[in-house]
Amino acid sequence: MLAATIGGASLGAYSGQGATELDSHANMAVAGNDCTIIATSGRHATVTPFSSNLPKMEMVEIGDVALAYDDPISLQTYILVMRNALLIPTMDHNLIPPFLIREAGLYVDETPKSQVGLPTIDNHVLVDSESGMQIHLALNGIFSYFPTRSLTMEEVEDWENFPVVFITPDGDGWDPYTSHFAENEAAMIDANGLIFEHDTRLPRVLFTEADLCKLYGEPVAWDEFNDAVDTVITSQDFDPGCPLTDDEAIK
Repeated sequence: MLAATIGGASLGAYSGQGATELDSHANMAVAGNDCTIIATSGRHATVTPFSSNLPKMEMVEIGDVALAYDDPISLQTYILVMRNALLIPTMDHNLIPPFLIREAGLYVDETPKSQVGLPTIDNHVLVDSESGMQIHLALNGIFSYFPTRSLTMEEVEDWENFPVVFITPDGDGWDPYTSHFAENEAAMIDANGLIFEHDTRLPRVLFTEADLCKLYGEPVAWDEFNDAVDTVITSQDFDPGCPLTDDEAIK
């Protein structure tokens, strides 16, 4: 069973209005009562609240949900998909970690425009460049959020007529405790506290266009193909960039 944590936003804050709130203390998305469940996964999680003194929630179901966002500027309705979300119908709003939004390939800026000296439209927004969606975030107290709602029957039936945006990664599972996130972040800084400079290597060309024409102008046997590869690799101009052991070369 998966373990999950959520932040401490108070319940009842969005009474009468559907909302999705950014929560940097949550490690999974949370779907409240104003969303449309697409699928359940059969998996469950034990949810720990923001304080260890509060009781845990056992066997919280994990599923995929859809939300509708009505853009007040373009008057376009977007269908937002949250995968691998904790289904907690007792909550009157949804929670989504900004980390997950960025993992999904979207741009999110959490700094309120009122806290920026020279604010621009790139402050306090959530943007999907592919669909053109741009959500200007609002504040409830000091919590950033945007209005969302469950889908209407028409939207469910005519799903393909609306732009669909995944606001969490489109995968069958999500493990917030995997170590590679921390490892990748640590690898970005060198011993001097500066951004690590990675070597830029030029792409290696194994075959020229002329070589490809020779190979695929007519059917060839595997022996001929392998001979052509061996000729390139053993040539003086070929530099693999790093030495290979015999076992690596065979692989």
